[in-house]
Amino acid sequence: MIRYVTPLTGPWLAMLVALPHSVAAQTEPTIVWPSNLAVPFVVKHACPGEGCMLETGLACSGITVYADPGTAAAVSELAYGDRVAITDGEVHISAPGRVAMVRAAEKPVRVAQRDSSPGQHWSRDSVVRFAQTDTLYVLNYHGEGFFTVWHAGRFYKTEVFWPWESLHRRPDYQYDGRVLSERAATFWVNVRTADSVTGWIEVDYDVFKMSHYYVPASELRCPPRR
Repeated sequence: MIRYVTPLTGPWLAMLVALPHSVAAQTEPTIVWPSNLAVPFVVKHACPGEGCMLETGLACSGITVYADPGTAAAVSELAYGDRVAITDGEVHISAPGRVAMVRAAEKPVRVAQRDSSPGQHWSRDSVVRFAQTDTLYVLNYHGEGFFTVWHAGRFYKTEVFWPWESLHRRPDYQYDGRVLSERAATFWVNVRTADSVTGWIEVDYDVFKMSHYYVPASELRCPPRR
């Protein structure tokens, strides 16, 4: 198990703390994140994935509604079959993924308008040349194979070029990046219940169905109760 921490000070690039073999056998390795990349990283007004829409949700199990994302203050409970209006979304990334370049490569990207936070706004198309020694930090997923990545103090939107799900899974495909660690993220939506209670739920697609571009609200269905 890898333990993630956010330092108050530190280098811009990730360091994997090297320990003597006798110590490493007894101690969990610690990954030190760059000091100017805040973790957890929160993306406001987010709706990740192809066709994602913040519109209607359907509870297919008991689900707790919280006052704020990640808090223990419950404000309501959804029951099987409850429909809610979805008014906002946030992605909370507790551990960015890390991708190491395996060779120098130029990649088409979109550049964030502000260095402090990419939000959902991108200013221009560009090309960035990553060196073989570079490490990229993978943040939120947009859809269609595009992610936000952080590198050397800048946010970029780029198409995946490392092993991910089923994309490019061919024996002869040469990836330009290799995965050092997967990202850990949760998706929260702000909901309004039938009795006008508002709050946040953590999305688990197995028990919470959301309308989207391909499935309108009128077609949302829960599987039969077992």
